[in-house]
Amino acid sequence: MPRLSGVLSDRKARSILFARLISFLGTINKNRYMIKSFALTDLKKRYTGSFGGLMWSVVHPLMTIFTYYIIFSFVFGRKVAADYGTDSYALWLVGGLVPWFFFNETVTRSPGALQENRSLVTKTLFPSEIIPICLLASGIINHLIGLFILLVFAVIITGGISVYFPFVLVYFFLMTLMVLGLSWMFSSLNVFVRDVGQLLKIGMNLWFYYTPIFYPIGIVPERFRIVLELNPMYHVVEGYRNSLIAGRYPDPGHVAYLALFAFCTFAAGGLLYKRLKPAFADVL
Repeated sequence: MPRLSGVLSDRKARSILFARLISFLGTINKNRYMIKSFALTDLKKRYTGSFGGLMWSVVHPLMTIFTYYIIFSFVFGRKVAADYGTDSYALWLVGGLVPWFFFNETVTRSPGALQENRSLVTKTLFPSEIIPICLLASGIINHLIGLFILLVFAVIITGGISVYFPFVLVYFFLMTLMVLGLSWMFSSLNVFVRDVGQLLKIGMNLWFYYTPIFYPIGIVPERFRIVLELNPMYHVVEGYRNSLIAGRYPDPGHVAYLALFAFCTFAAGGLLYKRLKPAFADVL
């Protein structure tokens, strides 16, 4: 009997968690228009007063890509592995940087999101969980610009776009789930521990170098590759390159691992935010 009651208790706990998550997603769905408005406002606010406006969303990534290309192609002599179907290191590099820019920008902005909107968060009826979603939506707009740049590069250098291009949507969707989960997690934790934002910046710098963006995984000794393969962003970066450049069908095992990590992160971030949300107004 004790064992049976324990099983029933576990099932009940899982049912409650699932119900909370469904309720949480329902709140997000009901506020679609507000999310759209906040995202557009965020974009306007970021570029207000500048002559270039949204053009800086193109200039900044292009300059970063150009800098990395010069350093790693000419100074360190990096080459592209033959199985990517191109000898253009620039195209291969852009294929890795475009998803990373979106991931890095959105996650690193998330810790300060609630503090920046303190007046809204402290209102009892305001659904504060949409604030990190608004940052995500703003990041998606910039990401689409970066993706367009990548497609232009691919057409110019290879003469066309891979027929496997639609698979990039799978990796984009899973990356978006992961980014949203992490954004909920870090934004809620930063309300109580203000060092989260600083620690996250250090962590993201390390994460960048542990992701094969400017170097191919083939140069990493075999015994260390498992560490990189546990990194979900490795699978996103390779997925973008395979879909847009190499013209390869996605590896089912890699996609399954990325999907598991993304959905778990999404659920964990949402549940943590829901649990900590009642105390936000008192702390802020």
